[in-house]
Amino acid sequence: MDPDTNEINPYASPAVIEDPATGALPTDAVSKYGPYRDNRKLAAWLVGLLGFGIVLSFLRGVLNLAYTLTDFGADPKQVSMIEGIMGGVGMVAIATMIVFGTWIVRSAKNAWLFAEVTRLHSRLGFHVKQAVVDDAPGWAVGWYFIPIASLWKPYTAMQDIVAASTMQQGPPSFLLPTWWTLWIVSTVSDNASGFLNDPEMVESLGFKAVAWTVLSGIKVALHIVAIVLVRSITTLQTDTATAMAEAPPADFPPS
Repeated sequence: MDPDTNEINPYASPAVIEDPATGALPTDAVSKYGPYRDNRKLAAWLVGLLGFGIVLSFLRGVLNLAYTLTDFGADPKQVSMIEGIMGGVGMVAIATMIVFGTWIVRSAKNAWLFAEVTRLHSRLGFHVKQAVVDDAPGWAVGWYFIPIASLWKPYTAMQDIVAASTMQQGPPSFLLPTWWTLWIVSTVSDNASGFLNDPEMVESLGFKAVAWTVLSGIKVALHIVAIVLVRSITTLQTDTATAMAEAPPADFPPS
């Protein structure tokens, strides 16, 4: 915490405050990043944005296909409609990134708290799969903006969130690799999509049509998997927080 501003630094490692006499129970545990955060409402907003993104990505694919294979864009009104869809895609993408980033940071803070509770209170019988989280919450999002490191560090940060939030059964093992593979492919394809609009680079209308369809399909698949990921992790953290708060220690054998 900055002594001059009293603001919490999300990039600093947390410390759990506990009662020196009895030790804080999980319901009372407060890390440097605060207490447990219920992310269900935030996750619902994020799922809604991702769902809207699926619709817009599908429409973008259809419109690009029609524009490439026909004279669909000859009418100024039709061109205006296409531009409106494209603008909507961009706005929803920005809103989704902001909410997704907020959700990641809050989920990482919960993961830190779960890990610290396990590390300091294992004598009480509370255990999650991983009692050490490598990245501070701010870096769980910050890695997305660091060249080279963005290829794997956000993935390992998400792995830590899942592991530190899992007491017994976590999400399917293929979920995280599938999400990250689609994220990388989508990012690369977005950066390469500009070549499709260059007639000197790509002359075949058929190739363009297929390419735009595939790019939109990748984006739709990424959004679908992201919805499953967000819901799975949010449910996982909710169940873990509830179990730690309500169940007796005997119900939590060491992992």
